[in-house]
Amino acid sequence: MAILNRLTYILALLGLSLTSCYSDFEPDVLSKPVLCMNAVFTAGDSVRVELTRTWRYDEGIPGEDFNIFVTDAKVLLYVNDEAPETLVVERHITSDPYFPQYKDRDVFVSKSYIPRPGDRIRLEAVSENYGAASAEVTVPRQIKIDHVEKEVKNIRPSRYGSIPYMFDIDLLVYFTDSDATQDYYKFDCKSSPYYYGDSGAIARFYYTLDLTAEPLFTEHVSTLESVIANTSGYSIFSDRQINGHTYPLHISLKDLQLDYNNPNNNPELANAGVDLILSAISPDYYKHVLSVWEAEDGIVGSLGGVGLGELVSTYSNVSSGAGIVAASTPATYHLALPPLIPE
Repeated sequence: MAILNRLTYILALLGLSLTSCYSDFEPDVLSKPVLCMNAVFTAGDSVRVELTRTWRYDEGIPGEDFNIFVTDAKVLLYVNDEAPETLVVERHITSDPYFPQYKDRDVFVSKSYIPRPGDRIRLEAVSENYGAASAEVTVPRQIKIDHVEKEVKNIRPSRYGSIPYMFDIDLLVYFTDSDATQDYYKFDCKSSPYYYGDSGAIARFYYTLDLTAEPLFTEHVSTLESVIANTSGYSIFSDRQINGHTYPLHISLKDLQLDYNNPNNNPELANAGVDLILSAISPDYYKHVLSVWEAEDGIVGSLGGVGLGELVSTYSNVSSGAGIVAASTPATYHLALPPLIPE
């Protein structure tokens, strides 16, 4: 702790010394906007590509003062070097009040192609106003979840839901990594659609996903950063510690509360729950998310953000230097929650 206190003291002194020579500065840097390309090809899912353009900080707020989305470009999709498909523009409707610039935006879609594991995909886009951008990615093969061990624990009274108590579930999510390739992963968990029915039938679940027990999720964090940086919320990892082995991810569902009533024994309600999703992701996907963490929460990025170090740029595999084109192949294990309700 003495080292940390000394570091905090030094940073505080630096901050005080910088305030004495602070003045407004308007950099007159000529920069031409370039094309930004973003896409995640998910095996078995439809294709959606977003094209935007970069902007200077003094232009204002995207979505309020100007539009950053580019719709007049020509976008070609190549799969395994076959004849390209020209993507078409389609309106994608969202409803996120916190990011109005991303509401009801136009994206480029494929009318015929669905990504498959092993496909090598290349995107090429050309805009008359913002130039060209291209990127290539290979869809990773699927790594299935072998099985899941579960333990219900910490049962206690609840003030919410139709079940009068709440509880936690500790999970061991087993999968087997391949020793033939270098692999990257992302774990996620989402509620299956809850159901409403006649006669008061309902299946709805509330929980908090706790990832802190799994050390692979923080393998990219240094010892110092583990003390002073924010390491929560990231669930990407590589296979460098588990190459070729079967490994159980340690996952917890905390504060689980249920609204559950199934008077007619509806099998859909009886099978409602959460989906545990293990996605094999492309190396570019991993590098991009890791660079986001380094820029926003890592020590170097934090120091760069206050002028005490070099700024950390997020990773891009797009030729223009803006955006990310990645791929993902998910494997889903459904965890039905009604059978886990304690007697």
